[in-house]
Amino acid sequence: MRKFTVLAVFCGMLLLAPSMFAAACPDATGSSVSGAYTSGGAGCNVVITFNANGSISTSIPNANPYDGVEDTLVGVVNNTAAAITSFNLASSSNSQLFGFDGDGACENGGGIYESVANCTGAIDTNGYGGPGVTFSNINGALTAGTVNFAGGIAAGGTAWFSLEEPPSLSLVVNGVPEPASLLLLGTGLLGFGFTRLRRRK
Repeated sequence: MRKFTVLAVFCGMLLLAPSMFAAACPDATGSSVSGAYTSGGAGCNVVITFNANGSISTSIPNANPYDGVEDTLVGVVNNTAAAITSFNLASSSNSQLFGFDGDGACENGGGIYESVANCTGAIDTNGYGGPGVTFSNINGALTAGTVNFAGGIAAGGTAWFSLEEPPSLSLVVNGVPEPASLLLLGTGLLGFGFTRLRRRK
């Protein structure tokens, strides 16, 4: 019975995974949404997933830039047990990811929502951050910086933001916060396992 329950939960997680990827970025429609975004297929160009085992994976579900030219809509999926408040992002190909030039996802004329007013929850003054997203520590070459999430991305949650340059897997992600929380969780689960093992013996 226990094996069946574990299998059922695992299968359920697999079924939810695609919908989580879809929900990471806005599936926007209506008059306030740019034609380039909808005609390009909408959704995330790049998805960064923080996995439960501590690894980070990156994929390109839609290779069409959201502005129809060269900009990238990035979705973040948090499958860890801790909130993600920020992470460092850099280009391994020296692309100017942070060379913001006025056509961010929430920017007037060229963004997904056509105006910051239509991009509910946006606080980034450059117009590139999604709801609650800001950028800091951008280097002089505009190839690296920190992405910040107000209130954090909750465990199991998602967020999105935009960057310059076409969709690419040359993104280097590091600096995931709160490793101590993950270590404590792992230690607790290990201790629980040993306790169960001793009781059986």
